Amino acid sequence: YYSYGNNDPDFQALDRNNPTPKFASQQKIYTDLLKELKEAVESIDLNDVIFYENQDPYFGNAEKLKRFGNSLQLRIANRVKNVIPIANTHIQEAIASGVMQSNDDSVGVTFENNAINPAPTYYSFFVNNRTDYTASKTFIDLLKGEIGPFSPDPRLQKIIAPIGTTKTNSLNKNYNETDDLIRYQGMPYGIPSQLTTSQASDASLFSHSIFKPDYTEYLIEYAEVAFLLSEVNNWSQDYYEKGVRASMEKWEIAPEKITAYINQLPVANQKNVLTQKYIALFMQPYEAWAEWRRTGYPDILIKPGGTGTLINPVQNTLTYTFAPLVNLTEIPARLIYPADSQELNRKQYLQASQNIGGDKLTTKLIWDTN
Repeated sequence: YYSYGNNDPDFQALDRNNPTPKFASQQKIYTDLLKELKEAVESIDLNDVIFYENQDPYFGNAEKLKRFGNSLQLRIANRVKNVIPIANTHIQEAIASGVMQSNDDSVGVTFENNAINPAPTYYSFFVNNRTDYTASKTFIDLLKGEIGPFSPDPRLQKIIAPIGTTKTNSLNKNYNETDDLIRYQGMPYGIPSQLTTSQASDASLFSHSIFKPDYTEYLIEYAEVAFLLSEVNNWSQDYYEKGVRASMEKWEIAPEKITAYINQLPVANQKNVLTQKYIALFMQPYEAWAEWRRTGYPDILIKPGGTGTLINPVQNTLTYTFAPLVNLTEIPARLIYPADSQELNRKQYLQASQNIGGDKLTTKLIWDTN
């Protein structure tokens, strides 16, 4: 880890005279990230003329940049608030300084509308010709209201296309959305390889909104900030509803459908707010994974050894057992260190592994306390 201007002896990365730097502790890294974000935000001059609306693709003005920095600070501080005490101060300071207020403040990268620099999903399906992944059945069943506490979710039709829609027709939006929920199916995950063909044949592919080459991949969006504000305000109903509304508006859901869905929402509590946050984080997999590890929600995910439901019956049964390819009984808690770190910085790698309790998929990070 490296931090400009910080002389902590454990921050040894990027030193060309030290090819075997230490691995800094998680506590030090998170503390420094919060410090750096706070200082960066405080350095922003709202009257500075260096921000040009037509030249800055991400922010356009200093106020949006400030809200972005504070929102990132809120995200990180909320994640570590139970293990790094000063994080609670950062939460309050970030909110007071000003976080995102609407979808206009969301920050993302919009890819090019071509086959040279398109969005990753477009590149996978239309340049590399992949068709081997789509939204999971568990997630789609949650949107359909078949599992979990919510009614059918109109984001469903914006995320996947009806069964039988080819990827080309989906890309060209040559299909009709329908309220017939049986026309939408996710792919069961964790199934034995011999069942893949029988299930994939009736799994929906992604929608036009996701397949388009100029898809916007968000770094952080207002919906997430609203759910964070709900959490830090004792599961606020107001921010809970604002988060759902913001997510649906991002997916261009009709206003009357948004209102109808919100009117049927179960009351705000930890489970409901965090499950809605998980839905809103679709297409932000690392953040969704981190939130599941931190909170345990949503509590509907099929774990290794658990029982799932197939789309089509096999040998007269619609269920299967999730048999992982690795020796796990849980969803992985982390990724192991990359091979080059293990090989080229062996001594420090072994020390770092010992410090965290072993370089294993099951070793929990400091904020993974659920």
